[in-house]
Amino acid sequence: YRAPTVMAERARVTQVLQGMFPLFMADPGAMPEEWRAEALRAPEEAARARVVLDYVAGMTDRFALAEYRRLIGEPAVPG
Repeated sequence: YRAPTVMAERARVTQVLQGMFPLFMADPGAMPEEWRAEALRAPEEAARARVVLDYVAGMTDRFALAEYRRLIGEPAVPG
C-alpha cells in the first residue's frame, strides 16, 4: 500500500513508536504491570530492551497513538 494517506499514517505511527521506546526504557513503570515486572527483572539493559521492544512491537496503530497521547499528553505528529 503506497497511497499517500497510508504512507503518511505509517510515518506518523513509526515516529510515535520510536518516541515511546526510550520512554519505556527509562521508565518501565509506564508499561502495564506484567510488562513492567518483566522489564524490571531483566538482568541487563539488552534484556530490558528486548522486553520493551516486544511490548511496543505488539501495539496496534490505534493503541500506539492512544498511548502516546496518554504518556506524552499531546496528540501524535499530525497526519
